[in-house]
Amino acid sequence: QMLMGPMDKCVFLNLLSKVKSAEDILTNYLERMLWMAETKEELKGRITYTGIDFHAVTKQSDFSNFNKYAFNAFVELPESINTFTSDELMGEVTQNLVQRCIVRTNCMDCLDRTNAAQTKIGLLAIVRLLNLAKVDLLTQTVDLMEALNEVENSGHAFWESVRRLWADNGDNISKFYSGTGATTSSVT
Repeated sequence: QMLMGPMDKCVFLNLLSKVKSAEDILTNYLERMLWMAETKEELKGRITYTGIDFHAVTKQSDFSNFNKYAFNAFVELPESINTFTSDELMGEVTQNLVQRCIVRTNCMDCLDRTNAAQTKIGLLAIVRLLNLAKVDLLTQTVDLMEALNEVENSGHAFWESVRRLWADNGDNISKFYSGTGATTSSVT
């Protein structure tokens, strides 16, 4: 079972190149598998797919051209993300909502493309979560695209810590899988 429950959705971001033959073969296979999954009645309308040649759109070192793709994937996510409340008197934590969507990122050779893409989507999720909690750590919260740009360039200690944590995590995962750190750590 790829998806469970009536409200679930899966957003696929394929970051592989159409120019490189090995990546194109994988892209064709993925697209065929997703098409077959969508023919099943219980999965109709629950899968969103976007193919993005990550290297072609991120020629500059800050990956800012990818922001629009991360934003477009993020707006596919349901508004109700995981939230928790705490009863301070009893010390109990209660889950109010359950995760209703996942973002599946596909790349090849290493985790750098995945980490860069998921970093941007993760930052958007944190902004949304803080907005739901009525915590404002941004100067301009007009829309999520502006918020993403601000978060990525903010010198605020919170955002610096989040970016550092995400970069360290990407580095560690890359070391686990490939033996070397992520090449995108300085960007994420």
